[in-house]
Amino acid sequence: MVKCPAKDCDAEVLSRGLHLHVMRSSGDGHGEQNEVPDNLDLDKAEEVGTKEVKMDYPETREGEQVARMCPYCERPFRGKYGVMIHLGQLAGRKNHPENGPELHDPDDFSIVHVDENENIVEVTDGETSLPATERRQEKMDTPNLDNESIQAYINDLRERGKDEEADRAEEMLL
Repeated sequence: MVKCPAKDCDAEVLSRGLHLHVMRSSGDGHGEQNEVPDNLDLDKAEEVGTKEVKMDYPETREGEQVARMCPYCERPFRGKYGVMIHLGQLAGRKNHPENGPELHDPDDFSIVHVDENENIVEVTDGETSLPATERRQEKMDTPNLDNESIQAYINDLRERGKDEEADRAEEMLL
């Protein structure tokens, strides 16, 4: 256990949780939420005691090689346990329920296909795709020299590492 080094904060937390405590707090010397002020040295926090923490790691874990989507923020995660971990980390914040892991069975989450940038391009449960993907596919299937030229330009941008510009050009196709 360590004492939070922020001025006027008396919190005692596990040393591995100190960074998260500071990031989630604001005021009392913590600075802005989601930031660690430059004047706080978390590595030199005062040790105030010990606390035994029981770690219950499974002997084996079945991993999935598919992406699954969080139903609250629609972000993809690796496998169903990735989504469960995410729900635990965001419990009660950013539109996620306080008891998210208890509300869901790991198989509740849709399997999705993602592109090379981890963007969801298709929801495979029920053989449906996202509306933006359908519109993009319709435009790409339409024989049109302009679309082909634009797609060549977009591919060139991506090859040169200009992903943001390529994303903006793709949005203009929609």
